[in-house]
Amino acid sequence: MPSLPQININGFCYWVSNNNKYLGTVSSVDLPDIQLKTATLSGLGIAGDLKIPIPSAEPMEATIHFREPEEDVYGLFASDIHHIEIRSIVRHQSTAPHSIKRVEDRYVLMIEPLSLKLGSIKTAEEQGLELPVTAYSVTGYHDEKRILMLDPLNIIWEINGVDYLKKVR
Repeated sequence: MPSLPQININGFCYWVSNNNKYLGTVSSVDLPDIQLKTATLSGLGIAGDLKIPIPSAEPMEATIHFREPEEDVYGLFASDIHHIEIRSIVRHQSTAPHSIKRVEDRYVLMIEPLSLKLGSIKTAEEQGLELPVTAYSVTGYHDEKRILMLDPLNIIWEINGVDYLKKVR
């Protein structure tokens, strides 16, 4: 039987490198678009050009949109590398056994700020503070199982337990 849509129940941000401080509730997080670097292969014996993906990432950027930022959020704008965690609970509902399962999705990011958008102040609306960042590494967990770890500086490109750059390291 098909599953019903997954629903993100809530999201929270923690500053791991600052004693796991709670940074606030996030309204959304634009996680990095993971795009492979490519090389173009051309020459004699090839009828055209081939775009070959290489297990390495183009620059990764993310944006954290805070609904209710805590005072420590502004510390993330300090020019330094910060270790943060984005946690959310996702509701998975199945039509077959008519059951609901709540699963934690978690992303661990090593980031450095690119800018700080303070948002706007309007009556009866959230401020909309945004923090665009560059991501040096991304590690994703689904229900406590590590599903990916991309760390270009340490030459790690792991997806579902397979490290594609292990021999290169």
